Amino acid sequence: MKRSFLTPGRWLAAVVLLLLVASLLPGSVAQGVASRPRWIVEALLGPVTGQFTSVAAALRSPQRLRMTPDPHRMSTEDLIEAYQQLQDELHRANQLIARYEYEMDRAAEVIEQLSRIRGQSGLQGVTLVSARVLAPPANLRVPVLTINQGADQGVQEGMAVVHAGEAGLSLVGQVVDAGPRSAGVKLITSESVELAVRVGPAPPDASPRQIEAWIRWDPEAQAFIAEVQANQGVQVGDVARLADDYWPREAQGFLVGLVSEVEPDPRDPLSMRRVVIRTTHELARLARVTVLVPAS
Repeated sequence: MKRSFLTPGRWLAAVVLLLLVASLLPGSVAQGVASRPRWIVEALLGPVTGQFTSVAAALRSPQRLRMTPDPHRMSTEDLIEAYQQLQDELHRANQLIARYEYEMDRAAEVIEQLSRIRGQSGLQGVTLVSARVLAPPANLRVPVLTINQGADQGVQEGMAVVHAGEAGLSLVGQVVDAGPRSAGVKLITSESVELAVRVGPAPPDASPRQIEAWIRWDPEAQAFIAEVQANQGVQVGDVARLADDYWPREAQGFLVGLVSEVEPDPRDPLSMRRVVIRTTHELARLARVTVLVPAS
């Protein structure tokens, strides 16, 4: 069989030779050659480039050439699958939005609590360490909260722990042990706790009527109990605030509870009154508290 003289290899050799000759020509001559009609160059290179084009087309993945499918040409099954994928993405987006909104609400709550506590008189120089409750009390008779702040944040044994709620700034308890990054807080609602308090009218009542009393936690009544003289005038709705020298100075004046009942003392109903004082929060169920870290 007679072979063709103009094989692709010979075409390529001819093109290379022409380019080499063109590179040796003067600039004006080379410019004139380059300005010839483009079809001449394409005709010369066509047999060679055609070989490479066919190889490239064979190797190119059809998947990469696929465009976004036209919904009008998609099958019902593909449309249903695409719709379900969009629904899943929307569900995940809504979950993220809900999570961010929750975190923002929690941050706003912490800021509000710290602002309320900072407004309390007598806290100049005191650092407010906001803490999250990691675990509720295991023993309800001597309840201890575990918080996520410890010695690394300046928390030490004996420091007072408080909470800022709608009813005011409440005393929660006292740090009884502190690790590097966590601490235990013994609540005032422990059966062994006795507190000295000052009982008087709640704001905005400006009456000077106030008494000092010792109160103890009664696990059965789930309240503090005090015995006072009948003529001391304690009334339902009065507030009890800490006035105990055994507690840190910065904790003085924090709310312990509200008077919910005043009744004759069974042991001496004529001259004594049994006063029931309840906390404004269920302390064992708090999610956040604040540790008062005094200036060193």
